[in-house]
Amino acid sequence: MIKKYIAQALETTRECLAQYWQQNHKYTESFLLSGSSWIGARLEEFRINGEQVRLDLEEDARGIVPCHLLQQQFHCVWSICIYPILSVL
Repeated sequence: MIKKYIAQALETTRECLAQYWQQNHKYTESFLLSGSSWIGARLEEFRINGEQVRLDLEEDARGIVPCHLLQQQFHCVWSICIYPILSVL
Protein backbone atom coordinates (compact mmCIF):
# COMPACT_ATOMS: atom_id res chain seq x y z
CA MET A 1 0.00 0.00 0.00
CA ILE A 2 2.79 2.43 0.88
CA LYS A 3 4.53 1.79 -2.45
CA LYS A 4 1.29 2.78 -4.19
CA TYR A 5 1.21 6.16 -2.40
CA ILE A 6 4.86 6.81 -3.13
CA ALA A 7 4.39 5.94 -6.81
CA GLN A 8 1.34 8.21 -6.97
CA ALA A 9 3.20 11.11 -5.32
CA LEU A 10 6.13 10.77 -7.71
CA GLU A 11 3.89 10.51 -10.78
CA THR A 12 1.91 13.58 -9.70
CA THR A 13 5.18 15.48 -9.26
CA ARG A 14 6.35 14.45 -12.74
CA GLU A 15 3.04 15.48 -14.31
CA CYS A 16 2.92 18.83 -12.46
CA LEU A 17 6.38 19.72 -13.75
CA ALA A 18 5.69 18.45 -17.26
CA GLN A 19 2.50 20.52 -17.48
CA TYR A 20 4.15 23.58 -15.95
CA TRP A 21 6.97 23.57 -18.49
CA GLN A 22 4.33 23.42 -21.24
CA GLN A 23 2.89 26.70 -19.86
CA ASN A 24 -0.03 24.91 -18.18
CA HIS A 25 0.17 26.27 -14.65
CA LYS A 26 -3.51 25.42 -14.03
CA TYR A 27 -2.72 21.72 -13.60
CA THR A 28 -0.22 22.44 -10.83
CA GLU A 29 -2.59 24.98 -9.27
CA SER A 30 -5.25 22.30 -8.97
CA PHE A 31 -3.13 20.68 -6.23
CA LEU A 32 -2.62 23.83 -4.16
CA LEU A 33 -4.29 24.30 -0.82
CA SER A 34 -4.90 27.71 0.75
CA GLY A 35 -2.12 26.96 3.24
CA SER A 36 0.41 25.95 0.57
CA SER A 37 3.92 27.37 0.77
CA TRP A 38 6.60 27.65 -1.86
CA ILE A 39 10.29 27.96 -1.16
CA GLY A 40 12.45 28.91 -4.12
CA ALA A 41 16.20 29.20 -4.47
CA ARG A 42 16.33 32.88 -3.55
CA LEU A 43 15.02 34.75 -0.51
CA GLU A 44 12.50 36.68 -2.60
CA GLU A 45 11.02 33.37 -3.81
CA PHE A 46 9.49 32.49 -0.43
CA ARG A 47 5.68 32.41 -0.56
CA ILE A 48 3.53 31.70 2.46
CA ASN A 49 0.05 31.13 1.07
CA GLY A 50 -1.65 29.40 -1.83
CA GLU A 51 -2.76 32.62 -3.52
CA GLN A 52 0.81 33.96 -3.63
CA VAL A 53 2.00 30.65 -5.04
CA ARG A 54 -0.78 30.66 -7.66
CA LEU A 55 0.07 34.20 -8.78
CA ASP A 56 3.75 33.31 -9.10
CA LEU A 57 2.97 30.19 -11.13
CA GLU A 58 0.73 32.19 -13.44
CA GLU A 59 3.26 34.98 -13.92
CA ASP A 60 6.23 32.64 -14.40
CA ALA A 61 4.36 30.46 -16.91
CA ARG A 62 3.98 33.43 -19.26
CA GLY A 63 7.76 33.69 -19.60
CA ILE A 64 8.42 29.99 -20.12
CA VAL A 65 9.49 28.68 -23.48
CA PRO A 66 7.63 25.34 -23.72
CA CYS A 67 10.01 22.43 -23.30
CA HIS A 68 10.18 18.80 -22.26
CA LEU A 69 12.08 17.67 -19.18
CA LEU A 70 14.59 14.90 -19.78
CA GLN A 71 16.46 12.61 -17.38
CA GLN A 72 14.15 13.37 -14.46
CA GLN A 73 14.81 11.87 -11.06
CA PHE A 74 12.42 12.17 -8.15
CA HIS A 75 12.73 10.70 -4.68
CA CYS A 76 10.27 10.57 -1.84
CA VAL A 77 11.45 11.36 1.65
CA TRP A 78 9.32 9.12 3.84
CA SER A 79 9.20 11.06 7.09
CA ILE A 80 8.10 14.38 5.62
CA CYS A 81 6.25 13.24 2.50
CA ILE A 82 4.21 10.13 2.98
CA TYR A 83 3.74 9.61 6.71
CA PRO A 84 1.66 12.79 7.28
CA ILE A 85 -0.54 11.87 4.32
CA LEU A 86 -1.10 8.32 5.55
CA SER A 87 -1.95 9.53 9.03
CA VAL A 88 -5.03 11.38 7.75
CA LEU A 89 -6.29 8.71 5.35
